[in-house]
Amino acid sequence: MNSDDYKGSKVKETAIKYSQKKQGTYTIEDYYNMPEDQRIELIDGVIYDMASPSIEHQIISGHIYNKLSNHIFTNKGNCKQFISPIAVKLSEDNNTMVEPDVIVVCNKDYITSNCINGAPDFILEVTSKSSKIRDTIVKLNKYKVSGVKEYWIIDYQENLVHIYNFARDTYVKKTFQESYIITVLNPPCTIDFKEIHNEIIDTYK
Repeated sequence: MNSDDYKGSKVKETAIKYSQKKQGTYTIEDYYNMPEDQRIELIDGVIYDMASPSIEHQIISGHIYNKLSNHIFTNKGNCKQFISPIAVKLSEDNNTMVEPDVIVVCNKDYITSNCINGAPDFILEVTSKSSKIRDTIVKLNKYKVSGVKEYWIIDYQENLVHIYNFARDTYVKKTFQESYIITVLNPPCTIDFKEIHNEIIDTYK
């Protein structure tokens, strides 16, 4: 399924149904006019509801955020890490505002009081059944063209981590028995997926 197929079918299932405008015509102004307690994403003028994250989702994103925080602090890095909810305006167009799970921003000119105004260097999305197509097709393409250097998609249900390095034009697939490095940082930050898996297992003991 390509992104055009997605716009024709899955939008009806996953996007919030608003009567004010036609899907595909919403803007960032509409995004900011939504109720504060209603989490949404705006992609190419289409508004999507964001479901409450699972326990596994919280553990994975929290673990990686903490690793990034400690790594950047210890190495006196110039980059800054953020965890959702954080609004990201990827480019100059007025019809996209996303909320990735974890990001790293190395250009601090992008950091404003309202949002990240520019493409982060690193983005992590922890995917779920409701967001998988959006994360693996729509956002993948959007992040690539906007200038994101590194994009990780973690699919815990499938025991897989999809690692796209757009800056180097590479793709690597890892399991939760392996580890990998976030290369946008200097020195790189190693993430041990088995460590995350064990943390999830321990949560239910």
